[in-house]
Amino acid sequence: MPANDVVSPERLQLLFDDISALKANTVRTKSRDVLLAVALVLLAGGFVYQAWAGWPIHYITEGGPGYSRPGLLPDTMAKEYAIRFVEARYTFIPSTFRAQMEKCLQWLHPALHIRFKADAEQEEREVRKNDMKVSVFVAPSSLVKGRSDTALVLLTGLRAIWVGEAYREEAFKAEITLAPLRPRTPLFPWSNPDTPGQLVVVRSAYTPVLNAVSK
Repeated sequence: MPANDVVSPERLQLLFDDISALKANTVRTKSRDVLLAVALVLLAGGFVYQAWAGWPIHYITEGGPGYSRPGLLPDTMAKEYAIRFVEARYTFIPSTFRAQMEKCLQWLHPALHIRFKADAEQEEREVRKNDMKVSVFVAPSSLVKGRSDTALVLLTGLRAIWVGEAYREEAFKAEITLAPLRPRTPLFPWSNPDTPGQLVVVRSAYTPVLNAVSK
């Protein structure tokens, strides 16, 4: 074998070093590509989830702290909202009854509108027939049970009722369940896109039910 064809050990070592460096660089490149692909998948999944479920809602109470936890409905806000709804629901005279019920619709979840309108029409006939006038006092010592962005507010109060010239007072209890009206998404197609995040009444119950005749 000619002498110039002999590969020296130094050249062999350099060749092996180059091959090892190339392999290491290839492994690093593949690892980086895999991590980048995983990050892109997670990022895309996050955007898809937010588009599906809607962005988290922040509730800031008037005069409250300068911070909020996303999706957490403060107890004070839930109490005030429920009290204002009940006051609107049971403060009327025959000539203002319909306007008050229209006002209450703004507080209700859209899914409850049809049932509420039907009940209000029946109640209006009784109010006009008996010349009923109602005002209400809601006790501030209300209790809130709930988790995250949903709350059940338990209220006690006093209804002042005039039937013609006759007057009576009756104690009552109210259970008001509140939840946010989520933005319209595939998961919540019934929501109102004009008022995303609005707090609405999803259930209300009163004991006793309002009647012209005391029971």
